[in-house]
Amino acid sequence: MEAQIWVEGKIVGKTPMLLVLAPGKYQIEMRGARGQTGKRSVDLLPHETRELAVKLEQLYPGRVTTNR
Repeated sequence: MEAQIWVEGKIVGKTPMLLVLAPGKYQIEMRGARGQTGKRSVDLLPHETRELAVKLEQLYPGRVTTNR
């Protein structure tokens, strides 16, 4: 599934993506096409390579039921 990737509140592209960032602490967010979102913080050291997986959760329920 394709998702948008946001770093520090700015969109940087779509998954899958190889992203090169300077050392530091970042807030990473992914947003799916059906309203799913996921966030992670990452703290990168100099010359560090890291693979990041973010679990997407539904923002709203996919189905609504009522009791009568």
